[in-house]
Amino acid sequence: MFWNQCFLRLKNRIHILDREIFDRIGVDIRLSSSQAKVGKFALTNLAAAIQIKNGLGIFDLGHANVFGGSFQSNIEVIPAEKKMRIKGRVSGTSVDIQTATKALGMTPFVQSKANFTMTAETLGSSWSEIFSKIQGKLTLNMSSGRLLGYDLNDLQMRLSKNEQFLLIGNEALSTAFDLWDIQTSFSDGTMKGTESLMGTADWSLSIWGTISFAVMQDLQNEFRLLARLRKTHSSETLCQDVQCLANSLVCPFTFSLNSKEQERGIFLVKKGVYAN
Repeated sequence: MFWNQCFLRLKNRIHILDREIFDRIGVDIRLSSSQAKVGKFALTNLAAAIQIKNGLGIFDLGHANVFGGSFQSNIEVIPAEKKMRIKGRVSGTSVDIQTATKALGMTPFVQSKANFTMTAETLGSSWSEIFSKIQGKLTLNMSSGRLLGYDLNDLQMRLSKNEQFLLIGNEALSTAFDLWDIQTSFSDGTMKGTESLMGTADWSLSIWGTISFAVMQDLQNEFRLLARLRKTHSSETLCQDVQCLANSLVCPFTFSLNSKEQERGIFLVKKGVYAN
């Protein structure tokens, strides 16, 4: 998962949370630059502020252009007895997902510009506790783009002929989409209430379920999600035109996607799995 990889990179660099530094120093720094570099990432139009006073830390990114889009964030670090409470909000507009995933050393899964918002809060005395107890919400919206490695038309044909099969990512395949919206909440190492809706010219693909992940362990995530593939411009109740009626006669496929015991990018598909 994208966010799991980000957490792992932080873990590999920082192991101990020293909260006393916030009690010992007072800082008020305002930054503004047309060009800046953080690690290997080049930023433009940067405006940021760092304030540390009486144990409270505020890290505010008013604006920064990176990965073809813009980012804003606000993070607060608040002492809580022997622990640290961290809460914040991060948002991005028109972020190039393919560029971002490549820069983070991951295999791109989509070509698209995305808007996203993530809110999170956690409490802990160590970085391992901080990451394991993090909770929040993530919303990701993509308008037009291309899913890489999979073809929904090919998926539909295989679902019509097989009860069970392996869905294997293939770099020669892709699917153009008109929209892709993802919403999820996460807490205690689990993404709960994950909902994904992708719309193409011909198909609507809905995916939902729960994903467990270990942010402090170098493990591949294992999950079982439910999905439904149905024709675009169809209705379960009343149609206003012939095309809608024809599409509605095509039975939707409901199935599960299981990554357990599979290599990355490969899923076991079982047809006819329903949720209450």
